[in-house]
Amino acid sequence: MPRWIRYSLFPAAIAFAALFIVLPQTGADVTIKIVGPITAPRFQPAVASVKPGARIAFENDTRATQTATCLTCSANRWDSGDVQPGQTVFLTIPPARGTFDYGSRYDVNLIGRLLVGVSAETSPSPSAS
Repeated sequence: MPRWIRYSLFPAAIAFAALFIVLPQTGADVTIKIVGPITAPRFQPAVASVKPGARIAFENDTRATQTATCLTCSANRWDSGDVQPGQTVFLTIPPARGTFDYGSRYDVNLIGRLLVGVSAETSPSPSAS
């Protein structure tokens, strides 16, 4: 390979590597999937434990649009917005400790529980009302 090609590729390789340094991270502390048939979707896992301020990925593996909306937040309410089929939405929850039930604005039977900085032993599983 000619020397001029080797030296012209080096700056391009450095620039390409730098791109990965400045890109935002897409990782999450926990991934919660929306799974099941349209008539009976569910969050998997139904109960998840995270640290305050965690980044959560909500992944919709169903054929219907859903949301992950805090149902029991008195302050610092959070909502994923619409999660389209096949889409993953990332949400950073507020740094408040507690047990929070969440569900979908489109399906009242789709309910999950988020244990934020608390033990699973002190919180029963969520149930549909």
